[in-house]
Amino acid sequence: IKEFARIDNIGSISPGGSLSVPISATFETPGQKQLEINLVVEDNNGDYHSYTYPVYVEVSEPEVKADLSATVPQNASETIEVSLTNFGNTNLTDVKVTATANGNILDRNFVRDVSPESTQVTSFDTGGVGSDTVEFTATYDAAGANHFTSVNANVDEETQVPGEVRL
Repeated sequence: IKEFARIDNIGSISPGGSLSVPISATFETPGQKQLEINLVVEDNNGDYHSYTYPVYVEVSEPEVKADLSATVPQNASETIEVSLTNFGNTNLTDVKVTATANGNILDRNFVRDVSPESTQVTSFDTGGVGSDTVEFTATYDAAGANHFTSVNANVDEETQVPGEVRL
């Protein structure tokens, strides 16, 4: 029998209450796995009771799939919001977004971890950029490797000016 994790002294639970305990495990192959949760509790009298529960989990191959997008928020023509969306099934960690123009790094923002099916957003000031285009690159760790994704954004204010032409 292989023990994947052990958590001791997690606290007390009032009658009718519940407690969630996060446990992680790594498996070498995908598929359905049958695990046993062994629980030992001490009651108010100091007596110990032991319980065993079967648990079935579906293990899938890690899928790393992320997309980066850049938008100009309303009323903020010198700001670009960059969104990193996680479409995969594994967390994106150690996330850093870099803004580059004409081969020079303009700014770098660290972003919170991005869990599956969620998005994290960061903003960049593009007011003094001497280029029409800024490249945003997100680097992150996922599934034991380093990854990146990039997007180009047009920051030329003249192309963003709304107007009407009549002849």
